[in-house]
Amino acid sequence: MWLQITAVPGQEEGLGQVPDPELAHQIGTVEFDRPDAEAELMGDGLVRSAVGEGKKHLSLPGSQQGESASRIGPGDAELLERLLDGGDQVGDPERLLDEIDDPEPAGADRGGDAAVSGGPAMATSPAPLFSIEGLWRPPIRIQSRPKEARMPTLAELKTRIVTETNRDDMGAGGELETLLADAIARAIEFHADELFWFNRASAAAETVAESATVAIPSDLRIALSVSCDGTPLRKIAVEDIAGLSGSGRPLLWAEDDGAIRLWPVPDSVYALALAGIAELGVPEDTNEWTEAGCDLIAARVRMLLFRDSLRDLDGVQLAASAEDEALSRLRRETRRRGRLAAATDPALRAAGRSAAI
Repeated sequence: MWLQITAVPGQEEGLGQVPDPELAHQIGTVEFDRPDAEAELMGDGLVRSAVGEGKKHLSLPGSQQGESASRIGPGDAELLERLLDGGDQVGDPERLLDEIDDPEPAGADRGGDAAVSGGPAMATSPAPLFSIEGLWRPPIRIQSRPKEARMPTLAELKTRIVTETNRDDMGAGGELETLLADAIARAIEFHADELFWFNRASAAAETVAESATVAIPSDLRIALSVSCDGTPLRKIAVEDIAGLSGSGRPLLWAEDDGAIRLWPVPDSVYALALAGIAELGVPEDTNEWTEAGCDLIAARVRMLLFRDSLRDLDGVQLAASAEDEALSRLRRETRRRGRLAAATDPALRAAGRSAAI
């Protein structure tokens, strides 16, 4: 129900109250509102509320007390009373809303492909914002549906590099198409040995009794940590482990030409957990290098092409600067995610302490 305030009835120049202007000689203090709003120096002692005067500030029924108070913000009540007392009626409630702060930012999208947070689908007609029941009702907040993530492809990476180098002859069917493919493979191989947040990997393996070495799984390019039956092993140089003898449950490990060398030599079958850098390689269609590492690889490829084939010194410098920027950005993100993971994963904290010994 919309709020409508009508004029207060009363007889002019009588003992009652009517909304009328006063001359300048009435210099007494004037109260802001309520039935005694026209207090004067003298003579108003006989003034009382006019017959038919409606009380504007009545308490709501018990079931509604507290509800309306929570819907009107600080400062809004005073502004609302000033607006209501300023005329005979409120003809257009939407005009009043323009003078009250809207909690939604201006220009916010209130429709389109959106779902109401915490409730069913949005109704076709929104609830009134201004009503007698609550005075002020904030608009329904909406939350946009997230878009589905899509990984850029190798073909899109190539198209980007062709555009950035302004060389159509490196595109599909061009005479330098093979040159571009080779440069992409070289760029990925150049950065493949560095650990980033997107190329972390883990693998499982088992020891063989009386055998000091275990092959690194093919999907793991580099092993960075090894655990035996849940206990982290300490990594040392392969030269140091080669001179040790003895058998038993492994305590130390070293990387030895694509394999893991253990000491003591395992005397039984033990379960190993390996963590390190994944072997991603050049994708046939898409992988993490064309998504998270796209900027890094694109810049590296441009630098290789400008330096080794196109002989463009300015292009080399610009591409090298872009590569440094992309590499710094990935390293910062890797450190950030590493700190978050170590703070929540006891196994990672244990591995970190073991590596520090």
